[in-house]
Order: sequence, then C-alpha cells, then structure tokens
Amino acid sequence: MLEKAPEEQKGGNTFYTAGAYRCAIPSPALDSLLSIPVHNVAESVQPESDREPLYGAGDFRADMERVTKGECDEGLTTALVEGSWDAVRWLSQRHGVRFRLSYERQAYSVEGKFRFWGGLFLSTQGGGKGLVEQQHASVRRNGIRVLYNVHVTGLVTRFDGTAVEGVDVCLADGRRGWIEATGGVVLACGGFESDRDKRARHLGPSWLAAHVRGTPHNTGDFLSLVEPVRAKLSGEASFGGCHATCWDALTDADIGDANLTNQFTKSGYPLGIIVNRQGRRFVDEGEDMRNYTYAKIGKAILDQPRSIGIQIYDSKTIPLLRREEYASGIVKRPIEADTLEELAKRLKLQDAEAEAAFLEEIHNFNAAVRSFERDNGDRKFDPSVRDGRGTAELPIPKSNWAQQINKGPFLAVETTCGITFTFGGLSIDPMTASVLSAKDEGASIEGLYAAGECTGGLFYHNYPGGSGLTSGTVFGRKAGRSAALAALEKQ
Repeated sequence: MLEKAPEEQKGGNTFYTAGAYRCAIPSPALDSLLSIPVHNVAESVQPESDREPLYGAGDFRADMERVTKGECDEGLTTALVEGSWDAVRWLSQRHGVRFRLSYERQAYSVEGKFRFWGGLFLSTQGGGKGLVEQQHASVRRNGIRVLYNVHVTGLVTRFDGTAVEGVDVCLADGRRGWIEATGGVVLACGGFESDRDKRARHLGPSWLAAHVRGTPHNTGDFLSLVEPVRAKLSGEASFGGCHATCWDALTDADIGDANLTNQFTKSGYPLGIIVNRQGRRFVDEGEDMRNYTYAKIGKAILDQPRSIGIQIYDSKTIPLLRREEYASGIVKRPIEADTLEELAKRLKLQDAEAEAAFLEEIHNFNAAVRSFERDNGDRKFDPSVRDGRGTAELPIPKSNWAQQINKGPFLAVETTCGITFTFGGLSIDPMTASVLSAKDEGASIEGLYAAGECTGGLFYHNYPGGSGLTSGTVFGRKAGRSAALAALEKQ
C-alpha cells in the first residue's frame, strides 16, 4: 500500500469522520444489528417503528434516489445498497473492526427508550480515528506493507498503452522510481477538496472560502494520473457537487484538527434556526432529518455574507445538543446571553440594521410557531421523527421541530461551510470497480481500479449521511478482489 501522507496523518478523510456506516439491515433487523456484533448494547434499544426491517434495502435506495434527485447511477446504487450489510460484517468479522450503536449521535431518548432516526444505527468504536487504527492493525496482522510519504506521479502502462502495470513514484527525499503492480493499481486517493485551485475551477470561486474538514492531501491527483489512459469521468457537470456541512467558523481553513476531528461539525441546527450576518434566516432548518440536509445546508452557508451562518438556540433546545459538538471548549466562540436583545448585540452582526432585523426575524418566527400551536395544539415536539411542527406562513418555512425561541439563556454559534469530499470522479464498473475507458464505451481499462472519493456517479446535489464510508468499503472490496484475481491469473 502506498500512502501519500506521513504515517502520523494516515487514513485520509476516514480519520476525520464520525465512523458512521449506512447499511441495509436484513430482517429481523434488531437481531441482525446485534449479530455483527455491537459492543455497547443497552436494553433500551427501540426500533423506529413496528415494521421490519428498521432500515432495509428499499429505504436505502429510496434515500439515494431522493437526495440525488434521481441522478445516482442505477448500477452503482444497486451495488452499494446490496453490498452494504455484507461489507460491515466483513469489516467486523474478518478485520476486527468494532462497531457500536450510535446512541449519542443518532438517537434521542423517548419515553425512557432510545429511538434511532435518519436511517443510521452503526458507527465504529473510536469514530474515524478508531476505524483507521483498527484497519491498520488488520493490515499488520496480514503482513501487508505500507509505505508512507510516497507520492504517485504517474501510471506505468504496457508498451502499447492498453493496460496499467504499475506506478511511478517520488519519495520524500526526492528519489524517484517505479513499482510494478502484478494484478493492477487500485486508486483510493480521495477527491480534490483540499486543492483550492481545483475547488475554484470545478466548484466555483465561492468555494475558495470553504474550510477543509479533513486531510490536506486530497488534492485531486487522480485527475492528472488518468489523463494518459483516457479514463472516463462522471459526476455533476464540471464536477459541480460536493459534500459539505455546518462547521465551526473559527477553525483552520486548510486542514482538519487531528484531535477533535469531526467535533467541529455543528449538526444541531434542526433544533434551532440559522441566520446570516444580516440577521435573516435563509434555509428551512427542519426540511428533513439532519442526515439528509447537512450537505446542502453547508453549501447554502457558503453563499451568505462572509460565508457565515449563525445557529440560534434557547434553553429548551440547548440540552438536546450533542456535547461532542457543543460543549465548553469544543465551540471556538460560544455566544451566550440571557435576553435576545443582549444576544443581538453580542453577535456583532453587519450593522445596527442587522441587529434590528435579527430581533424582527425572531419575533416573526415565534409568532408563526404560536399560530401553528393554536391550530395544532396536540402536535408534540419530537426530534426523533419528522414531527410536522412547522411555520408554513413564513417566506422561508421551518417544516419540522419548530419551537419558539423565547426562553433564556440563549446560545449562538458561528458556522461556515466545511467541505468534506467532492462528488465527481472516475467512472467504475459496479461489479468489479474497474475504471471505465472514455475511448471505448462500456470497456474497462485493464489493470486500473478505483474506490472511495475519487470515483463519481453515486452522489449528486446532496448526500445521505454515513454512505461515504460504506461506499469506500463496498467498492474497495470489489477493487481489491478484482486485482487479486488478476494477479492469480498471471501466476
């Protein structure tokens, strides 16, 4: 294995994730979950509903089609959904990756029991950090050598250019050489989100302001590597899509934090509202479960003045915020006040007019909530489901989880757009993960495979949370198996 980063930065963006895995759970669902096994089982596990499974293949496929507006590649989506459960079990039972039920991140306590929501139940022990360490432990047990600080500079092809047989490399000390790959080369080198110029070229100039959530080494190397072999690319027009989220605005813009990693995500916005520096709301914070909206809301923040979105909470919702993201010492600059008027001054909005606009926005929002409550008095607030508590009469509604923001103390958190990975990339065969050729329609490039964020065709416009790690595992397995079989055939 060749790793571009130094050993202390190994793992790419996986290291910076929460380790969540979205998968289609076979029936009986609860028994299936517990059989993986999971390592933090509580007696208070409660399914989302009485039906089985909790989250099946049909649910996963429907979510993919819904959030991508039907543009996800059918073959890739089928392979992802159908391979997701087996991929999780393979990680656990073949490679010793420890999974847990994601109580803290994906469940709320309802009537004394945990109710999971958003189609996500599983995460790895220790999050992304733990996943990387457990995977590397398996690598060591299996006698696989990892070379760090190795930059792949080109693909070595057969004399006639019809097949990939190795890679050109440059070591940290400047020495150059090439490495033969008997079964072929598997590219798993990430997208181009860490390269400012490529972000501006493919996503648009506004993306220069985005903060990199993870590794600084995902600089789109695959784009230049595959040019000589004319690989086919897929994704939104000109690679115009990416995974983004609400991110602490005072973080380093060019690299994630290796200690706090995913904790700078600020995912509590469905419980409150988000305003810009002009004091105005600009998104429907309650459009859907957070797992299905954070990617698009991160993009929406980017388009606001100074690319800032300010999350607002009151004493009713502050206790529901995840401590991993909102505790003292995690938020770079929490803004607190006992009254809304005091909060407006402390926000340091654009000007005095913006302070007045903020108070007006809160007033109108609260009035809309009261109006809903008069007409729907029995509709209870329930963060574990789309509860239908809305403010439809506002120009920008809040479709679910709308409560008055009226009881101090109040909390505000400044967020910006954090970019995770880019959606466009290499076209691959759904069954073998072989990279497809742009010269010959439907043909694969012999000896070249790809998986993870450098591939395209799965995600468009938006993203169902937890499906990135699943995709990397499903198609990484396919790529590795294909390369191994090719190597065996040459013996």
